[in-house]
Amino acid sequence: MIGMLDGTLEYRDSTSALILAGGVGFEVMMPASELMSLPPVGTQLRVYTHLIVNENTGVSLVGFREREALSMFRMLITVSGIGPKAALGILGVMAPNDLSLAIMTGDEATIAKAPGIGKKTAAKLVLELKDKMDWQSMAGGDIAVASVAAPVTGGNQAAAEAMEALMALGYSAPMRRRQFPRWSMRSSWMRMIFSHEACGICRNTFFEESEERRLGGAAAAI
Repeated sequence: MIGMLDGTLEYRDSTSALILAGGVGFEVMMPASELMSLPPVGTQLRVYTHLIVNENTGVSLVGFREREALSMFRMLITVSGIGPKAALGILGVMAPNDLSLAIMTGDEATIAKAPGIGKKTAAKLVLELKDKMDWQSMAGGDIAVASVAAPVTGGNQAAAEAMEALMALGYSAPMRRRQFPRWSMRSSWMRMIFSHEACGICRNTFFEESEERRLGGAAAAI
């Protein structure tokens, strides 16, 4: 399996790039956003690749500049009804971090804006991947991309419950996506909440105080 290419960019079009590596030209399909950000022709570059074998279309390569994007691609194609083309379309309009947050917070509307992805497919994507995302990494400040076999236990469950608490407080999906990483990265208090041992003690207190501040701000505005 070809997992990575180090070579020279020979050309690119709207769907793929030709990379010359070891005297062989490899045509690599890439998301639109990555194709647009590639360096000039003749430049050395590295792409992380995934080999696709299809009985109808033969063998093809999909590539990404970052490993996180490749991991997300591999996770997306595990969802029934989402093939390589659809996965590339999603990653062409959403960065892996943004897509991870959208899945974690159930923001189906944002995912459904990707080309070829309607509301039903977006809902299925969230349903099948939400419990597989790496909540623990996100709570520690590293936005999660993929952990296909990650169980929803311990810190994962605590973070999931924290997101549900945000929803119960009336925060919309976009607001939950904005606030979650901000709190988790900046606050050691939030990181303590997301630990399995502390979540039962701290979670209610934190969100009660958050609600008081939110209601106080709304009253002041009136």
